Amino acid sequence: MSSPRVYDLDFDDENKDKLSRRGISMEDALDLISSRYAIVRNKRRGRGRYKIVGRDSAGRILTMILEPTRTKTTWRPVTGWPSSPAEKKLIRG
Repeated sequence: MSSPRVYDLDFDDENKDKLSRRGISMEDALDLISSRYAIVRNKRRGRGRYKIVGRDSAGRILTMILEPTRTKTTWRPVTGWPSSPAEKKLIRG
């Protein structure tokens, strides 16, 4: 199965607040999908189906958990955080 394409993110008060508490703004999240990113299946149980790892405009490597929306290429961030060393390896090759 090929990885999904992520062209846009769907924000609401809940996910904006959750990301903000982790130091990630809406702009940071949108930067991530505009950069070279890696997307893999989320192995943890929960709402998000995929984990995406990429850089924001400041160069920070961030991880977000995404769940699908009704639009195939638009995804809803569930949560996010600064990437772990293992997650950073996903985009550093």
